[in-house]
Amino acid sequence: MPEERYRHPQLDFSISLPDGWRVANEVPPMLVAPGAERRAFAPNVLVTADVLGDGETPEAWIERSLGEQLAALAGARLIDRWPAPGTNGAMRTLVDHAADGRAIALEQWWVAAGGRGWVVTASCAALDYDVLSDDIAAIGASFAPPA
Repeated sequence: MPEERYRHPQLDFSISLPDGWRVANEVPPMLVAPGAERRAFAPNVLVTADVLGDGETPEAWIERSLGEQLAALAGARLIDRWPAPGTNGAMRTLVDHAADGRAIALEQWWVAAGGRGWVVTASCAALDYDVLSDDIAAIGASFAPPA
């Protein structure tokens, strides 16, 4: 699957786009899947950054941020979490929740680097997850924070 490497012009992170994926926004940074406009819920990847608190460890930031997210999303539940391979202390999580009556799957990569906490969030309709999971995994694993 051919990939294009995208570097955000202001935030300076980079990420790979599998064939057919495109940059939809730079603020906030969002990628969309091929054929997204034909789906009831457009599969997308959003990159966010947070400032780590004074003395906050990457692990404490992940726990705090994940807890805040689960509290904010309607009917959210954490399905699984595991270390992201090839990264220093990064975590991957899989969450499901309801948005406007639709079941949504979120796969996320939590990476702390340079005093910031970066979250790469891929979301899609739960029924589309199986078809998109390879692309989603490739995008998340390709994330590189600013040097």
